[in-house]
Amino acid sequence: MRSVTLLLLCALGAAPARAEDPATVKPALTVGLLEVVGLHPEVGHFGLYVATSVDLLVPLDQDWTLIPSLGFEFAPEFGNWGGTFFLSLDRFLTKLGDVVVTLQPQLGVIHDAMPDGEGGFSHTLYLCAGGGLGLVTNRGAWLPHILVNYDLRSGAWSLSPLLLFSVTF
Repeated sequence: MRSVTLLLLCALGAAPARAEDPATVKPALTVGLLEVVGLHPEVGHFGLYVATSVDLLVPLDQDWTLIPSLGFEFAPEFGNWGGTFFLSLDRFLTKLGDVVVTLQPQLGVIHDAMPDGEGGFSHTLYLCAGGGLGLVTNRGAWLPHILVNYDLRSGAWSLSPLLLFSVTF
């Protein structure tokens, strides 16, 4: 049984806002890839997903930004697809030259639809928690993250390393 969780990603997070006006709310677009690896009861490859999300960067103060994210994910190799919703907190850590480094803890819910072999889909929900870093440049943010996913239907656990790229507009 595939505990195909997936992103997140995805949608997982977005580029932190470091604008002249720290109170500016900004939309962002995030794209990326993630691998889903089953942990228990199965161990193995459950899918390579592509993901995209639309995010809203809501500055809370000079160091913290709240990022709600609504996205879509798809695993071409298995035909799985679904939607994602994440809440991330973006915490400014430091600036290294022209790169701002942030920490991004996050929680999310993922809906995944898997082909059932009879022309329909089997649906499940995953609870996700994890986080990573934001490496923010003047062109966008690279977001390496790791998620731990729990399948509400089967009780299976999976792990999702992912790499996202986000731009604000």
